[in-house]
Amino acid sequence: MQSTLYALLLVCFLWLEVGHAQEKSAPPVQAGEEIARLAADVGAAKSLNKSLWVSEWISTVAKLPPVDPKTVLYNEKELVVDEKLYYSGRYGSPLAYARALDLAVAAGFQGDVPSKIFDFGYGSIGHLRMLALTGHRCVGVDVAPLLKTLYADANGPLGNGSVELLDGRFPKEPELVAKIGKDYDLVISKNVLKLGYIHPTREVSDKRMLIDLGVDDDTFLNSVAEVLKPNGLFVIYTFPKRRSVKSFDQLSTDVDFSQSVRNGCTSAVPQASKRQGDCNWHLPGP
Repeated sequence: MQSTLYALLLVCFLWLEVGHAQEKSAPPVQAGEEIARLAADVGAAKSLNKSLWVSEWISTVAKLPPVDPKTVLYNEKELVVDEKLYYSGRYGSPLAYARALDLAVAAGFQGDVPSKIFDFGYGSIGHLRMLALTGHRCVGVDVAPLLKTLYADANGPLGNGSVELLDGRFPKEPELVAKIGKDYDLVISKNVLKLGYIHPTREVSDKRMLIDLGVDDDTFLNSVAEVLKPNGLFVIYTFPKRRSVKSFDQLSTDVDFSQSVRNGCTSAVPQASKRQGDCNWHLPGP
């Protein structure tokens, strides 16, 4: 049956828009203010990671390009876009990617070597710009329509790397797959491909809380394998369903990986879905 649902990210960004509109009376965050706030967390974020490269990546948050407040038209309404919305949105600090990147390094990703990185469900641009500043070519894909407005002019080179943001459903849309290309060193997805969103173990009354990949599990995983270069890495990182993460200290504990597979893709999503609760797992490419 043809689905009319979008991914959970669409719902989250609708909440983001409403929440930001409710704060419209507050003065917008000025250029540099949110970056300074994020930079104040650098020490705490570094203390939780083992990789020297991840520590260097964390430090680049202070080098993010400042964003002046502006008013844009979205859904025929005015929306104030300031630096906080631009870099943190309603998903929080881009530094939350540090733990996922640390796990990627532990699994063999060489962050200190210029690489191609594909983020499935990127949600916000901060972490991708930080990766670009460390020399990586980054492509992000998402379905949330608000992102097209927020980052309309964001694509292009940055530092020794680059950022390209695409809109659409991977891998269901062939034109999008062609734009994404191949030979990625790392495919990453943070807090998107969660067990309860894809294969819920109980009835979900609000279907907006589900993610419809548009293809079956094997097709999705094989499509990821096709964009990876040989020995590339696919990392899925999720926060456990019942844990509210309010500080970097709480990011130091992870649920165990459920599967690690080399030389081809198998039905990892169905196997992961049989576990109780959410899990973190990684799938290296062929």
